[in-house]
Amino acid sequence: MPLRREGMTRLKSFWYGQLSGIVEPIAGVIGAVAVILAQPILPYALAFTASAMIFVVVEEVVPESQRGGNTDYLFFI
Repeated sequence: MPLRREGMTRLKSFWYGQLSGIVEPIAGVIGAVAVILAQPILPYALAFTASAMIFVVVEEVVPESQRGGNTDYLFFI
């Protein structure tokens, strides 16, 4: 619609719209192939990712949650 408003023909604006979406199936196939090839190391990669998330929580989120002076609140629940 924006291309049509700018004065392009209906066919040309439709063609450019279709061309802009062609990368999605191509990237999907590349991603599926990458997962199939990386399947042997996938459990190790996911374990590393989980440990990185735990590190971020312990290093940043937990200390920030204790700044308000509510350090013993969780023990009284």
